[in-house]
This record gives sequence, C-alpha cells and structure tokens, in this order.
Amino acid sequence: KKQRDQEERERKRQWIAQHAAEVMETRKSQMLEKRRADEERIQMLAETVWKEQADKKRKDNEERERKRQMIATKAAEDMENRRSEMLEKQRETEENMRRMLEEKKLQDMFRMEKERLKKLDKQRAIQRLQRMEEASRRRHSEKIRADDEKLAELKERRSRLDQERNRIKNEQEQVKQALVDAVERMKTTHKWEPPPGIDITIDVDSIRKHATAAVRRSEGAAGGVSRSAPSVG
Repeated sequence: KKQRDQEERERKRQWIAQHAAEVMETRKSQMLEKRRADEERIQMLAETVWKEQADKKRKDNEERERKRQMIATKAAEDMENRRSEMLEKQRETEENMRRMLEEKKLQDMFRMEKERLKKLDKQRAIQRLQRMEEASRRRHSEKIRADDEKLAELKERRSRLDQERNRIKNEQEQVKQALVDAVERMKTTHKWEPPPGIDITIDVDSIRKHATAAVRRSEGAAGGVSRSAPSVG
C-alpha cells in the first residue's frame, strides 16, 4: 500500500509534472501567442498610429497646402484687385484729365465764341445805331419836307383865300355901290331899276307905304312923349 501510494504519488507527480510542463508550455504558448498578439496589436496600433499620424501629417500638409493655395489665391486675387483698382483709378484719372481738357477746350471755345458774338453784337449794335440814326435823319428830313410842303400848301391856300376874299369883297363893294346908285336913281325916277347882273326886285309902293307908316308911328310916339312930359314933372 505504501508502495502503491508512492507510485500513485509518483504518477501524480509525473502527471502533474507532465501537465505542468504542458500547462507551462501551454502558458508559454499562450504567452508567446499573447506576446505575438500584443506585438501584432502593438504593431497594428503603431501602424494605425503611424497611419493616423501619416494621415494627419498628410491632411496637415494638404491643409497647409490648401491654406497656402488659398493664401496664394487670395494674394493673387488681392493683387489682381489692386491692379484692377489701380487700372480703374488710372482710367478715372485719364478720364478726368480728358474731361478737364475737353471742358477747358469747350470753355476756351465758349469764351472765344462769346468774344466773337460780343464783337459781332457790338458791330450789329453800331450798325443798328447807324441805321436808327439814318432812319431818324430820313424821318427828320421827311418831316421837314412834309412841313415845308404843308407850309407851302397853307401859304398857297391862304393866298387863294386872300384872293378869294378880296374878290368877294370887291364884288360886294361893287354890288353895294351899284345898289346905292340904283337907290339914288330911284329917288329921282321913283322907279326901281336893278343894276346890271343883279336880280333884285323892290316893291316901291310897299316900301313907300311902310315908310309912311313908320313916319306916322314915329310922329305919334313923339307926340305921346310931349304930352306925358308935364306929368313926369
């Protein structure tokens, strides 16, 4: 029994030793496997990290390149904008200069035209004044001539009127004298004989009656005055 126990213990020891070796080997294998796995994981992690870093570096480089290109593009755009602005300012300056030159040219032309028109207006004014003076002289001469003609006409009319008045006056004097002579003859002849060329009819009897009646009225009026005189006193 003791021997069996020893054998049993030896078998156990051997089994344990065998299994221990297997376990150790297994553990060693597991450890190696784990180590390889760890190394692979570390390698993978390192590769991942390297890849990430490489990606990050690439992305950083790309970002830097993108920023550089953006900066370069922005700089180029700014330069182009500044160039465009400078060209625009230059064009504006040239346009302003051209406009100023044109305005100055127009002002010079306007000033010259104004002076020309001023001289022309002065000449026209002088000519107009000369025409007005000439017209005034003509009107004055025509007025003097018309006044002279009117005066001459008035003198002629006055002369004709004076002649006509003298003629009429002479005719009247002749007629008057002829009538006086006819009346004087009528006192002698008691007959009315009108002068030659004078158609005047006188009723001698009617004149005599009127004269007699007038004398009687005159005598009657005189007598009435004589009778009424004492009563007045």
